[in-house]
Amino acid sequence: MKTLKLFVCATLLLLSACVDFEEEGPDVSGIDTGAYLTAVKMTDAKGNDVVVSTNIPVLITDANKQEHLKDPSNTEILVTVKPEADVTNLKLVGTLSNTSSAATISPKMGVLADFSNPRTYTVTSYNKKNIVAYSVRVIKGQ
Repeated sequence: MKTLKLFVCATLLLLSACVDFEEEGPDVSGIDTGAYLTAVKMTDAKGNDVVVSTNIPVLITDANKQEHLKDPSNTEILVTVKPEADVTNLKLVGTLSNTSSAATISPKMGVLADFSNPRTYTVTSYNKKNIVAYSVRVIKGQ
């Protein structure tokens, strides 16, 4: 009986040494600091591209490989769309920068929305230390 108890204890000890109790999340090392958009695309309700041109704030990378807006006071994204586009029913999708790939965007992009007036999209870095509120303005081209 003593041998059986010793065997069971040794087995449990061995099993507990083999189990990884630490839950691993996504690897966000190096990508948790940014809150920047580098590009946007816009489509109509049928999924057709309606963009003529975009003007998005310039992003620079410093010597420490940290990204920053060239002009932090300029967070307006100007999207010029085709003349026939219905600005009341467009879908905007943004591309996050390299250090922003784990960031969140609010409100959610990729849904049909009314762009008759500027809309604000807030990008928050994964570590929540950087927050950029982009104002997206849509105008019709000629």
